[in-house]
Amino acid sequence: MPRQQKNRRGVRGVYERTDGRPRFEVRIRWTDPDGRKRYLPTVRYPFDPDMPGDKGKALANAEAYAAREWAALHKHDKPAAELPDHLTFGDLVKRYFNELTAKKEANAGALNHYDKNALSIARMLLGLATTGENTGKTRFEELRRLRLTDLKPAHFAGHPDALALKLRGRGGGPASADSVRHVISFCSKLFQRARTEWDIPCANPCADWKALDLPSPHTGRERTLEADEEARISEALARSNIHGGTKAALLFCRHTAARRGEAVKLDWPDIDLEAGVAHLRDTKTKNKQKPGYRPKNRRVPFGPDVRDMLEMLKREQQEAGHYSDAAPVFQTSAGERVAADTLSQAWTRICAQAGVEGVRLHDLRHTRITEIAGVLNPLEAAKISGHDDLKMLARYFNAKAEDLGAKLYAGESQRKGKSAPPGAGGDLVGALAALDEVGFNETLAAALLARAK
Repeated sequence: MPRQQKNRRGVRGVYERTDGRPRFEVRIRWTDPDGRKRYLPTVRYPFDPDMPGDKGKALANAEAYAAREWAALHKHDKPAAELPDHLTFGDLVKRYFNELTAKKEANAGALNHYDKNALSIARMLLGLATTGENTGKTRFEELRRLRLTDLKPAHFAGHPDALALKLRGRGGGPASADSVRHVISFCSKLFQRARTEWDIPCANPCADWKALDLPSPHTGRERTLEADEEARISEALARSNIHGGTKAALLFCRHTAARRGEAVKLDWPDIDLEAGVAHLRDTKTKNKQKPGYRPKNRRVPFGPDVRDMLEMLKREQQEAGHYSDAAPVFQTSAGERVAADTLSQAWTRICAQAGVEGVRLHDLRHTRITEIAGVLNPLEAAKISGHDDLKMLARYFNAKAEDLGAKLYAGESQRKGKSAPPGAGGDLVGALAALDEVGFNETLAAALLARAK
């Protein structure tokens, strides 16, 4: 490999490289006032040696960049790339995008849930997205070009040209409230990262959410699986050619209220067939990104049907030579771990074959939690669902007013020694049905808390 050649024309940190595509590279390294060794990412200026003047132009640009950075270091003890007067919003997004991309490559393409979402949003804001409704290089170009010192809350929300109103949702319409809040949250965390990790003294225009006038968050889905829908899905699942490991994972999610990511992480040591308990490791939690975070685990029970299914799955893996004490529970035909996205894709296909619309894979969790909360008290139900507070549990408890009315009326009648009228809750059903969403949720929460006492 040809040796790199140091540029002798007087600007420190500029090198000519002839290995691969000819180029000049700028490497800025220095020691900060605290004695720490610092460096900037290498910047490359390629040129075509057969094109007259192209090499000289590339060298001039490389030297200009290097000179600007060294001048800023001499004057501010910081490179120009870390001074708000020189940085744009696009520079921050690009830097975070590069960090996440490097992290993904270092981990063989794997990223956790939060980093994966952040990478997707960064790609969208940079105009690199190739799918979805927010593609195109020019959609967010004006925002990317704004200097950090010029950014205001109105650039992100509360103004006709704000980022929040430029976001598109499914079908090209306005993005949902939750989508808008996710993107603005990404921007806020990006500014925090710039200050705390990159040592860039910039303000956070997204810090005050009240000033941003963001749309109210979604109160949660109320979709659960109806009995006839589940019967049709079961029939379609039995007829389908989806691999048995994927089918088993779907059934496990349905009967345990486990999230898809929790299910696919299960290994056989996590399953206690005799006790009918599964140990879910490193489950979803809002504190995952906080310093000092410790993985949160929980144990969930499963019934005889799930136990029989798991025992059959174990025998099949043993016959195929894919079973071991440390093997994943839900495997592909090649003995590899089933991916979480595979479950979502399989669920979408099965619902289409069964003629069931509007039911997402995560709605299986809603369905099971609704069933569990109808039998156990709230604290017991939260132990299985993994919720830290009853407010979040209430979002997943999606019982019908008629069912609640019948149950409450039956309980009151039993206490008073009366028999409840068959299949009805009397006037109580009408009273519950007449409540608005807030009143209904408050009444439901009060009933659940009263039952827990």
